[in-house]
Amino acid sequence: MGAGGGPPALHDTGAGGVPPASHEMGAGAEAVSRKRQRPSKQCWGHEFSGSACEPVEPQSGAFREHFCAACRNRGLSIPADRIWAAVTAEAASQKNRQSGGAWNVSDGGLFSSSAWPAHRIVNQTMGCDGPPLVILRERTPQCLPGLSRLPLPAGCQSVHFKVRGTLIPTSPAIPWPALLAAAATHDGEQARPSRRLLASHVLGASAAPLATTSPQAARPAAWTGTAPLRPLPHRPASPLPRPAAMAWPWSEILEAVGASARQSRAQSVPRCCRLSLHPD
Repeated sequence: MGAGGGPPALHDTGAGGVPPASHEMGAGAEAVSRKRQRPSKQCWGHEFSGSACEPVEPQSGAFREHFCAACRNRGLSIPADRIWAAVTAEAASQKNRQSGGAWNVSDGGLFSSSAWPAHRIVNQTMGCDGPPLVILRERTPQCLPGLSRLPLPAGCQSVHFKVRGTLIPTSPAIPWPALLAAAATHDGEQARPSRRLLASHVLGASAAPLATTSPQAARPAAWTGTAPLRPLPHRPASPLPRPAAMAWPWSEILEAVGASARQSRAQSVPRCCRLSLHPD
């Protein structure tokens, strides 16, 4: 019984008639929800192209997680005057930083990506065609070490990329072999071109005749006007010569067998018995 003869109190209540345990459970659930909720960030498609994108909530550190659904599905277009190609081996070996957002910011280094303005390296993963590309945050009229402008068609204002594990250019088609000359004499000095640039040059040179030359045009001039080859006349195969019938010398064979048998019996008889068996 409670005070004043009333019913017994089941539990103590806090302010507002709510048990203190309920306050604690509600505060814990709210704290968990705040931990699970990830902060929204600016889509990297907006950073690279300036397009209007929705904020994203990256679920991991993967490259694709930093792009909105529209950029993932349709890709993005970036102004061509902010895209450079890493044509030398030293420039092609540079990497993106793992933290710091979409852009790699210079920290005052002598060469490498530290000498470039704020940028992002794309088209650098396994399976990409051509050399790595460097996207600048702002256009610049200066020459950059190890980089060369893209040899795009006249009037081309932008390059379209698709979002995968990196940004991969899709249109227009970039003539990678044209960058080889720029790599060989970059900044007026001899430089070692990157392996992927050399590979793209070899593949481009070998694929061009196959795509533009017909089989008839690819024949040597000496083949022109020659008669087609004719099959050789059929000649029946001659039968193989059979060996002559072999005559077995049976008399000699029987004599040799008998001599061998007599020799075996003689060896099996003791020496003392041989004299009695063969008297003089």
